[in-house]
Amino acid sequence: MGRSSARPPNSASTPTNRRGAVAQADGTSGARFLDHRDVTSAVTPPGAQRGGTHRHEYSGDGQRIGFTYDDHLLPGYGRTVGMLVPRNDAPGGATHWFTILVPVVPQNDARPGDLVSATSDSWVGRHGLLRAFIGRVKEADGTFHNSLYVVDIPANVDVTTAQAGTRNTFPTPPQSVRVRRLTHTNHQGIVRGSPDGQRIAYLAQDANGKWQVFLIGVDGQGVTQLTRFPAGVRHGARWHPSGHSLAVVMDQGIAVVSTRPGANFGKSVMLTKQAGIEGLVWSNRGRQLAYNRRVPHPSGAKDGEALPFLQIFTIPVPDRILN
Repeated sequence: MGRSSARPPNSASTPTNRRGAVAQADGTSGARFLDHRDVTSAVTPPGAQRGGTHRHEYSGDGQRIGFTYDDHLLPGYGRTVGMLVPRNDAPGGATHWFTILVPVVPQNDARPGDLVSATSDSWVGRHGLLRAFIGRVKEADGTFHNSLYVVDIPANVDVTTAQAGTRNTFPTPPQSVRVRRLTHTNHQGIVRGSPDGQRIAYLAQDANGKWQVFLIGVDGQGVTQLTRFPAGVRHGARWHPSGHSLAVVMDQGIAVVSTRPGANFGKSVMLTKQAGIEGLVWSNRGRQLAYNRRVPHPSGAKDGEALPFLQIFTIPVPDRILN
């Protein structure tokens, strides 16, 4: 049986009113909520959230669920990163305990080195021990930059040491997590960790100001530019399950790029030449890619013009395409 993140029907969704839910992938059961949301208590119950979780992502072993979080009670705080873990004592009849992982402060209160937001996150490796993200940090000169960070999460982390917050205080992470800054340059897009947990792919500007994919070790060493497309990369940076290549989206379509060290490093093959591609994802075995593209449809006609609807497409990817 597979499980996927889902939102039950007929539920309002705003950035500060969202919860994680799961449903059987074969459709045999309805969705059920994972986390408990409480925005009325003066002191938020331990393990509950008081805003909205979204972009839910299982760790490779299925034991932890990462997400980004927006607070309802203190909207002056920016978005941050957290996780859900299964616990029998989760509040409100939920199955999972909520905790943030990255502390943030309101922008007007930030001092040099403080993070005002943490976004664009994903797991690195299979066991939910490392989550990479883009942190917006205040520099010593008073400016703000979006740089690459990771948060280390011990296997035996005690999530009950996290503070759920009050009407006047923001939630805090568990005591044993550690946030590390890996880069000091500007970045954009969702960062992606390699399947073996050793490297992180992210978008940064090259010498010509074009956004390209760079790779870095989880220890902050070995920064390497992977792509060198003349017009740059728009988004994507999805690792093949083998870890030997990445799929990326450009204005011209989808390309697969080799990440193997050696002569083929950075070698690319174009798979499509379609514009407007988004939502790129590999199949579990890496034999095909799925993506979204907007297609005009007569049923959405307005004033005689067909409106575009988001559709799902797949494309097969031959084994050893870059070898």
